[in-house]
Amino acid sequence: GSTEAESMSTHTLKKVTAQNYKNLSLMKGLKLSNLNLFIGPNGSGKSNLIGVLKFLRDSMITSRDEVRGRTGFEDAVFELGGAKILDGTVKTPANVKLAFNFEPTDEMTGYIFDLDILIQDAHTPVVVSNETLRPENSPEEADFYTRDEFGKETNLPTNELILSVFSKLLEQNLK
Repeated sequence: GSTEAESMSTHTLKKVTAQNYKNLSLMKGLKLSNLNLFIGPNGSGKSNLIGVLKFLRDSMITSRDEVRGRTGFEDAVFELGGAKILDGTVKTPANVKLAFNFEPTDEMTGYIFDLDILIQDAHTPVVVSNETLRPENSPEEADFYTRDEFGKETNLPTNELILSVFSKLLEQNLK
């Protein structure tokens, strides 16, 4: 069983929003529950939706591969399709915008992780152009962090997510 401390810190992905990502148009977001079934004709975006979920997981849990010199974000974007993640009807340069809403399992507030991935052209590696973690239903001033603020202070490269290396960065800043 889980302890009270573990359950207090648990958040569940409840909604995914996507803009300019392949053929997946989720401008208003797709609400998720504990069990989700995706049914539709070929080419309707089912696999692309699963790809976004795998991307979130892979870019968060995988750290920099020192041997190959690639970050978890770079590996996750490569698996997602690299520069081909941009909707074919959108001209470059453009951002693929993803948002993930997490709700707590207790009385704590939920939060939203916003991510903009810049696609410059087919030959340039994609980079993080914006990354924000904020409490749900709060004004922008209440952001936990933004790439603009935190990234400048830490010189974080644009090929790595702040969220995936947050504890390491805090540790470095406290030394």
